[in-house]
Amino acid sequence: MTPQQKERISELFEAALERDSSQRDGFIDEACDDAEIRAEVRSLLAAHERAGNFMRSSVPPPLDSETAAQIGSLYIHDTAVAPTGIKERYDVLSELGRGGMGIVYKVHDRITEETVALKVLKPEIAADPGAMERFKNELRLGRRITHNNVCRTYEFSLAAGCAYITMEFVDGESLRNVIARFGGLPVRKAIQIALQICSGLREAHNQGIVHRDLKPENIMIDSSGNAKIMDFGIARLATTALTQGTVAVGTPAYMAPEQVEGKNVDARTDIYALGLVLYEMFTGRPAFVADRPVAMLV
Repeated sequence: MTPQQKERISELFEAALERDSSQRDGFIDEACDDAEIRAEVRSLLAAHERAGNFMRSSVPPPLDSETAAQIGSLYIHDTAVAPTGIKERYDVLSELGRGGMGIVYKVHDRITEETVALKVLKPEIAADPGAMERFKNELRLGRRITHNNVCRTYEFSLAAGCAYITMEFVDGESLRNVIARFGGLPVRKAIQIALQICSGLREAHNQGIVHRDLKPENIMIDSSGNAKIMDFGIARLATTALTQGTVAVGTPAYMAPEQVEGKNVDARTDIYALGLVLYEMFTGRPAFVADRPVAMLV
């Protein structure tokens, strides 16, 4: 598809959004005689409508067993695939990684013409309406943070029964990978990164937002050497949606005592984790080591 066609698709899409949904098909037919462009605009409008319905609803519908099985298969194969509903708007470029919450892809957004990171949530999370409602609330908070050292969260949407989040794409690597490659960082560089992490945390705490899972894996270092904290607004879901009762969930090596005990957490919980991250940055090794993760909680 040529740049001119993409620009025309974007123009028609924006113009169609300004009209009532019942008038959009007629408008597209009158405004454009290119069948390929018309089909692309209709596909984008359909994806937009599904996402809008999801964000307006109090809770999303649970996944049916067939859809859950289809999405679940993503966690078995190593190929960079994504659900069909996502591909209606995004071109999947590569898989960036997998974690406790889901799979992260590097994608191209055909509407904004930008490269973003897209995280597909695991089916057991997406199938829980209560978890989805809490997730939406947390991400609304996370979007309040606008800081150079915090990775931005853009959207939380549902496509073909698949829940996903779009985030700022950071061209770089995690602090975990940097530490693994170099061991203890040079003092000057470690101080530079530490100041940036502190700056991002301070802004979040000023907004009343606690990360709850600060660790080297959740800090990205971009191609210019700048630090960006990832997953604000997501970490709390790991505590509320994936646990029963008051069982504490987190990364044992970085959990504060009150977090281990399932008590209320605040900014001091992040500061505790920050101290452990700094220790690892300067020494190249974690502050606490045990044969089993649960042993760190004792």
